[in-house]
Amino acid sequence: MAATPEPIKQKYKRAFLKGLGTLLPTILTAYILLWTYNFVDENVASPLNNVIKTQLRTTETGRDVATRWFELDPELLKAGNEEKLAKAIDQKFPSWVGLAAAIVIVFFVGFFVAGFLGRRLWYAFEFWLTRLPVIKSIYPSAKQIVDFFVQQEEDKLKFSRVVLAPFPSRTQLSVAFVMSQGTRDVERAHPEKRFLNIFIPMSPTPVTGFVVFVPEDECFPCDMSVDEALKYYLTCGLAVPQRLVPSKDGPPGLAAVAGAPGGDGAAAAAAAAADPPSPARRGKGAAASATAAAISIARPRDGQDGGAKTAPKGQVTP
Repeated sequence: MAATPEPIKQKYKRAFLKGLGTLLPTILTAYILLWTYNFVDENVASPLNNVIKTQLRTTETGRDVATRWFELDPELLKAGNEEKLAKAIDQKFPSWVGLAAAIVIVFFVGFFVAGFLGRRLWYAFEFWLTRLPVIKSIYPSAKQIVDFFVQQEEDKLKFSRVVLAPFPSRTQLSVAFVMSQGTRDVERAHPEKRFLNIFIPMSPTPVTGFVVFVPEDECFPCDMSVDEALKYYLTCGLAVPQRLVPSKDGPPGLAAVAGAPGGDGAAAAAAAAADPPSPARRGKGAAASATAAAISIARPRDGQDGGAKTAPKGQVTP
């Protein structure tokens, strides 16, 4: 039987969405870069330019420097020509000087804070700053966000690998970062199991989250790198690697894995409890399936209403 031709309306809609998806990332990137440049120019470079030009106009040394650098008429240095000199300096003064001065100041502060004396003074300043009534509730959060993006690799928090952990309940899976093995206190409380110390971030700011001890045999391998998992949280789950995007009907056995609608969740849970997955069955080949199952865990299949089963015609659902 010949396939039904796609309606013209649907074809144009698909083409429009395809074009939008192609152009929008580039437009957003250009907009963010332009906004960042304008923000730095208006709030950092322009104030510094004004300070430098004020010094060139009002001080004797500044006027001499401006006359030599900008090759101005020496007659402008005479009394009564202050306004003409100010206009000449404004016209000749390059706008990039403020930005260059800001970069030099950043380097100077960085070298100063890297030293012993500068580091001690900065810690003392931060200690005082975090005691102020309003600032103490804003500064720590802002510092955490900035440190997350600008810290060097050796200073960043190290995650050994990414796993799927049962959180916030045993029937739900979350993308988590393995920090270390469980502590001795946890091992003494449950000597029959091995625990992992995992970190579960919060979206869209993964610098905060939950630190949880989870049994190792309840965690599944995740076919995501640390960078991919961080992007996953930063985008609230939108940036999913293409290899992990499930099919339209969901991965096979999804209902059995998570107890989701469309499968015998109770039977699957009982089978899993009777026969827990062994490490050999949790190799890299199963990581993509487990990750895809977690991503699709809340997606009901076609013809289902999120858990309520539809009784056949003429029967009453018990």
